This record gives sequence, structure tokens and C-alpha cells, in this order.
Amino acid sequence: MKVPFNRPHMTGRELSYIARAHQNSMLAGDGPFTAACSRWLEQRTGARKALLTHSCTAALDMAAILAGIGPGDEVILPSYTFVSTANAFVLRGGVPGFVGILPIILMFVLLYFLMIRPQMKRAKEHKTMVEALQKGDEVITSGGVLGRITKVSEAYILVEIAPNTEVSVQKTAVQTLLPKGTIKSIQ
Repeated sequence: MKVPFNRPHMTGRELSYIARAHQNSMLAGDGPFTAACSRWLEQRTGARKALLTHSCTAALDMAAILAGIGPGDEVILPSYTFVSTANAFVLRGGVPGFVGILPIILMFVLLYFLMIRPQMKRAKEHKTMVEALQKGDEVITSGGVLGRITKVSEAYILVEIAPNTEVSVQKTAVQTLLPKGTIKSIQ
């Protein structure tokens, strides 16, 4: 499967728009298309004013000015970014503070050891228990039904839940394998 990367969306009217921009001698912005786009953004977002820029770098320059970044102000930036991200703030005297990916990696390591690994261990134990089920085993299903296995097939078991009453249950629905004699001890 080939996934297109960075393919522009085309509506079919692009060439006529380019021709109109050429006819109006408005190729660098601040023309009728810029005004129409600004109005559209203002209407869609409810913003009082939408200002368009020719690049993200210019937008960051505007953001730094509007935020009042000055000499000595610390600006937190991702460590994996374009240099122009920092330039917008450094040009105004801001001091970049880079946040690395290490805290995110540590969070995932912690998540792995506290949640994922124990769940994988429980799943492996459950799989081993289900594969070892045999006739005569006493079990509790995930629905809370207590019974004795009377027949085992590839994917299902027959569980006697009362004298002469059997139900067919998926093997994977067995939650707990009980010690032999448990059913007699609770009746």
C-alpha cells in the first residue's frame, strides 16, 4: 500500500485562482484572496481578527511580539524542532529552554512495568490455564457460574452447573480453576 505524503488537496479551481491573482498583480498576499481567507477563518472560529502569514516562522515572530517576549524571558520549546522555532524568541532576547523526550520515555517505561507487563503476565497465565482444562475440573466462568467440566472440545467446554444441567461455555470464559472438591465443600 502506498500512502501519499504531503499531497495537496485540489478542488479543481486552483488554476483560475492563480490566473486571477496574476491579473490583479497580487502574488505576495494582502490581496482579495487573503481577505476572503481571513473572513472565512474569523467566521468559522469566532475570532475578532484572523491574521495570515506566509510561513510558520512569521507566525512565531508575531506570537513572540504579541506575547511580549523580552530579554531574559525563558521560553520552553521542544528539543526536536526547527531552529526557526527558537529564533523567533531569541531575536527578542528570550532564552530557550528545551524540553527533551526523556520524561515521555520514562512515563512509557513506568506504564509498561506497572500496567502492560502485569497484564501480559496475567494473559499468559490465563492462556496456560485454559489450554490445560480437562474433564472433571471445577471452574468459575467470567459470568460467575460455578460448575464441573463434563466435556472439553477445541474452543468450548460443557459445564455441569446442577445435576443433569449442562451449559456450553467458551473455554476463554473460564475465569478461575478451582481446587478439586470445592463444589462439594460449598453445597
